[in-house]
Amino acid sequence: MKARNIFYRAAAALLSAAIIFSAGFADAAAESVSSGDDVILPSGLPVSTIEERIDKFYVSDDADFPFYANFQAAVFQGDRILLTESLSSQGESIAPDTTVYEWGSISKTMIWVSVMQLWEQGKIDLDADIRTYLPDGFLKHLSYDDPVTMLELMNHKGGWCETTYEMQTDDESRLTTLGESLQRLEPDQTYRPGEVFSYSNWGAALAAYIVEQISGMEYSEYVHRNILEPLGMEHTSVTSDFRDNEWVREQREKLQTYKTKVVAFTGIYEQKDDQLQFIYLYPSGSAAGTLLDLARYAQAFVDDTAPLFQNKETQDKLFSGSDFYGDTDIPLVSYGFFPEEEYKVRVYGHDGGTTSCISSMLFDPESKTGVVTLTSEADGNALTGIINDWTFGSAHADGITEEDTVPEKLTGYYLDSRRNAAGILNYTSYFGALNGKELDSVERRSDGLYLISDHLFEKKVYSDGRTGIASGTIEYMQERAFLAKLCLLTAFFMTAAACVFLLLIRRKLRKAGRLGHFPGSRLIAAAQAGKILSAALLIFLFALTVKEDAFGLSTAAGTAVGITHIAVAVLCIIAALAAVYFLIRKKCTRSDIIRYLFCIAGNAVAVISIAYFQMYKFWDC
Repeated sequence: MKARNIFYRAAAALLSAAIIFSAGFADAAAESVSSGDDVILPSGLPVSTIEERIDKFYVSDDADFPFYANFQAAVFQGDRILLTESLSSQGESIAPDTTVYEWGSISKTMIWVSVMQLWEQGKIDLDADIRTYLPDGFLKHLSYDDPVTMLELMNHKGGWCETTYEMQTDDESRLTTLGESLQRLEPDQTYRPGEVFSYSNWGAALAAYIVEQISGMEYSEYVHRNILEPLGMEHTSVTSDFRDNEWVREQREKLQTYKTKVVAFTGIYEQKDDQLQFIYLYPSGSAAGTLLDLARYAQAFVDDTAPLFQNKETQDKLFSGSDFYGDTDIPLVSYGFFPEEEYKVRVYGHDGGTTSCISSMLFDPESKTGVVTLTSEADGNALTGIINDWTFGSAHADGITEEDTVPEKLTGYYLDSRRNAAGILNYTSYFGALNGKELDSVERRSDGLYLISDHLFEKKVYSDGRTGIASGTIEYMQERAFLAKLCLLTAFFMTAAACVFLLLIRRKLRKAGRLGHFPGSRLIAAAQAGKILSAALLIFLFALTVKEDAFGLSTAAGTAVGITHIAVAVLCIIAALAAVYFLIRKKCTRSDIIRYLFCIAGNAVAVISIAYFQMYKFWDC
């Protein structure tokens, strides 16, 4: 459920070089379960070298900076597993055929395989409006009349923003059917369909529900019959509660997961409270299984017999690209799979992250080579990116196109399209804006194709005239009048801070018996307290959004905050109107005039902020 950081691979490469050439490696507490011969990988390295480097990479937990808790990796070529490694800095016994991890968003690829199977059978048109396959009135929050197609769901261009409310629970009894969960968590459609890439767990789960509607069976049953069983994946579960594979649940409950706590630049692992989390939109992130099962799944995509399809042509189409960089033939997305262009070969795959585990799956259909990795550290690790580099080879993006470089500068501020663009968390996205002027080395290579900090990006122009840049699972949209909006948000918090001091002064004057009374003083004080409460709630919500285990707000919390902001806005309006009345109808002293003017200004800032940033809206988001 986590998008790749565009600078991650560069950092991983530097770290790889430092580790390979630095002295004083700790002894490896790693178990090599299986290794192949010296097959030469796309990187040019033999498999045996990869195994040696992994062993050298391992750093014990008493070193200055451990890199992972439990980590497993498999390198394959065709139907051969060339190498498996199982590493544990915590001294746990782990094995590639019995240790179960959560696969996170790799689960989504099973949705897209299911869709392509149905397409192959002529049961779905990828370009038809999805409402053709849904019950009447199923979608409640559409903002555009434009049809949404299955292809747009596969490209994450259905137009839905990030959902406000939690996608998972630790209370198994709260789980509902996929259809019920989709309707309860349906977010606003804030982008025109087909225009903006906005990675969407909800949109992917909607595609899985369409699979249910067409196939006439529950999605999990469909996956077992048409993906897991044909591939012999006996150690994989896809449902939220693991009810489809009790063995997987038993093994998952044995897995201890960790988080990293950094103290004085030293990484220290802490055991997490390992209570299972159950995902409402389970097709988007609930798959769990062993390393060897994940490898078997990835191997199916490089198998010329196309075991998941009736025809090899369908598998070829799956990796032919469905959305491209500008006017080029370089794919941004390929029917739900994400291409990677920064290796020596073009690879496809998906990664995943839950509150407990991080996963990665990459493969090259041409050389039939692939890598899968699983870790029980919720914060991820550098070793995944480094093993990928060692397998596929790191290549500078400069060689992808022959076009001449044209230096450019991006102007303005950009917001991530995968954000809470509607509802009470709308304001949080303004804290992570990208300043176009701060981007180094922006080079135009062809119409719409750019190199930014040595990474490929597509430059886009939207129907409303704004520009944007997109790469892989990231798209940033230019935000008009960003600084003015940020100033409004800043003024809101500054006004609340000023109210704290004013109320403290009022209290001090009251205790000293020096508090003078003026018309509306209590009403103004109540509005000041309301603004303080409103700002405190926003700070609390922001803290929840950055908390590592948070995937959205609870419905109760969102409702309470939204209603509170409505009440605060009403109180501020009443206080401001009262101040206007007293200024006009009462004989005021100079100090009274100043009080009333400050009251009007402060309450106006609060009401405008609450309205503009939708701090009141706790529904349909």
